Amino acid sequence: SDFMITELTKYGLDLSYIYRNADIADSKTIIILDGGERTIFVVDSGRPPLEVDDAHFKLLSEAAYLYSNMSDYRKLTGMEDIIGRIKKAGTKIAIDADSHAVMGENKRIFSQADLLFINDFGFDFYRGVMPEDECFSQLFSMGIETVVVTRGADGCEVRTSSQRVRL
Repeated sequence: SDFMITELTKYGLDLSYIYRNADIADSKTIIILDGGERTIFVVDSGRPPLEVDDAHFKLLSEAAYLYSNMSDYRKLTGMEDIIGRIKKAGTKIAIDADSHAVMGENKRIFSQADLLFINDFGFDFYRGVMPEDECFSQLFSMGIETVVVTRGADGCEVRTSSQRVRL
């Protein structure tokens, strides 16, 4: 992180909004590629809850999109209220739902998403025995505008209520 911040500063980027806690080790991600499939391990560095102050709230509520994964969204203190207020201000919410994020109370948070990214394993787990088209319809009825299902070596499928594109 220190190296990245130093390098980005050289390009004149405003880094004043970065939260950095020197007491917490940098998080590490290991990506394993095998035969077109990828496995991603993210080491949880024990980050504390994230407080959104007024300056950060203003920045987030003026963004076109706020993108993060479910685990990081859950680190926000008062997450549902914060996301709801940011969304009400006009920011679109993009959620990257890791496979384990489709369980339990996380399903409720999907309704906050305008754009949902989910891998095929997580999508299949979420839909259970429900046919794919019915599952997509259910997600759209929750208010999700776009669903992207990543399919490993087979690319991805992008769906809206009126379009379907395979890449």
